Amino acid sequence: MEPYARGWAELMAAVRAGESWSGYERNGVFLNAPDGARRFIDISGVSGLDFPDDARAIAFCDWDCDGDVDLWLRNRTAPRLRLMLNRGGGGGGLVFELEGTRCNRDAVGAVVELGIAGQAPMRRTIRAGELFLSQSSRRAHFGIGSASTVESVSVRWPGGVRERFVGVAAPGRFLLREGLGRALPAAHPAPVEIPESGPLPTAAGGVAGRVWFPAALPIPPIVYRDRAAQRAIVRPDGKAQLLLLWSAGCGRCRAELESLQRDRATLGQAGITLLALSVDGIDGAGMAYALTEQLGFDGPWGFAEAGWLEALWRWAGASFDRTPAPGVPLALLLDRRGQAVALYRGAVAAAQVAEDAEALLGVDPLTRWHLAPALRGTWFTNPVPAAFVHQTLGVRERYSNTP
Repeated sequence: MEPYARGWAELMAAVRAGESWSGYERNGVFLNAPDGARRFIDISGVSGLDFPDDARAIAFCDWDCDGDVDLWLRNRTAPRLRLMLNRGGGGGGLVFELEGTRCNRDAVGAVVELGIAGQAPMRRTIRAGELFLSQSSRRAHFGIGSASTVESVSVRWPGGVRERFVGVAAPGRFLLREGLGRALPAAHPAPVEIPESGPLPTAAGGVAGRVWFPAALPIPPIVYRDRAAQRAIVRPDGKAQLLLLWSAGCGRCRAELESLQRDRATLGQAGITLLALSVDGIDGAGMAYALTEQLGFDGPWGFAEAGWLEALWRWAGASFDRTPAPGVPLALLLDRRGQAVALYRGAVAAAQVAEDAEALLGVDPLTRWHLAPALRGTWFTNPVPAAFVHQTLGVRERYSNTP
């Protein structure tokens, strides 16, 4: 098992670095040839389904109850779920829900056969799970176009008994109950409206530029050298803090330092202190002093110690499925206990930080969980306790420089 485990670890490292499970291959959609030939036509582009997502699963159902089949797509990358409603205007289908009385109640394994005048018989099998990690609707859906004459409907129930049903007229929805022999009209399920979501805000490299964490995350204790080269350790003092990492050779860092210096009053009014740490190390100290003097930056600043900085990059890697390369400017909004509640890649405005602090500081865990998605919407999983998040980070990153 060791080669397998090592291979899996290397694969996950590549994915976390931004590589694609699917090799950046777009989704493909193929249509049966209309002339009855045993071939398929590639309609990926015109279908609107050729997303570059790392798609993992697909499920079929008539979600909006208009008579045609809609699609649910499950992705490894965001958006994790896509609902694609069929707007092709080809409704008027037949939908059958099966109910077993002697076989299993859901009639899993049954085969429905539909005969339409002038067409070859069509068949649908009732399945419990199909494709990868997916379950389509267990209703049997038949697209019949403009056809209206139903010649026959039969079901081969699990166990091999075949039963014919009468009372079916197109289009419509019907219940086929084992042993009854007569189709019963079925009501449409209540529709569920799902709001559309917007795109993820991104920074360089296509990763999220502003992230609200679903739980407050502990970070490695901040160890740095102040402007007088004295070693300092930041300990939580009951105040929120904006921690900024910057480099004197970075143009965006310069702009951010200027902006935060100019708007420090905005942070102060929100009860947020600022600490700006250079990542340049001893070799770049001269440039760091020159830049802060040139900008008139008189806020707290210093030099991040190499060991702490390395631990912080590992922490950032452990906190995300996709691990972007370390880069600056990078900022963290820390709560009153010194735990990270938001992360900013690229420049961030003081007004944005103050707004985020008002939304995130002091909220209950469930509210924080539902605030976290960067897409408009909500989680489709239950929130996990913050202790679980902390434990996971602790397993993947043991801070070697804890004072």
